[in-house]
Amino acid sequence: MFAACSRMRVDQATLSRLLRHVNTKSENGGESLARGTMIEERFRPPRVQVSVRDPQTGDEYRTDFVWTLQDGKVIVGEYDGTRKYVDPEMTDNRTIQEVVSKERERDEALKRAGAHEIVHFNYDDVIKRAPLVVKLLKAGVPRREDE
Repeated sequence: MFAACSRMRVDQATLSRLLRHVNTKSENGGESLARGTMIEERFRPPRVQVSVRDPQTGDEYRTDFVWTLQDGKVIVGEYDGTRKYVDPEMTDNRTIQEVVSKERERDEALKRAGAHEIVHFNYDDVIKRAPLVVKLLKAGVPRREDE
């Protein structure tokens, strides 16, 4: 892959940095954009699409982003696209209130599974950057010391 890219007429340093952070587990462009923004803002890169089992119900959930801190604290990040609330294919024809209620139930399941903090953010938070940065800092997501 690097050999093919070296023949392209683009900034090789930028391209190399991009390729270092490629993760095929991202489920959509919004998640990839969010993770790229996190990396650019010097946050420690999260694990992506981590499966979590609710110990009470046995239900399994996939989280978008997970950070496990040195003290064992687990922070979950969830990218919430607008389609999740309005697209009938994604809502199973539930109302917005029902979708939000289901999201709250899911958050409680993630907490039972060990999440200490759950950070929800959306496309606008990512594009504006400051809202995303504030949410991640408030939750305790560490920034990298290197670079």
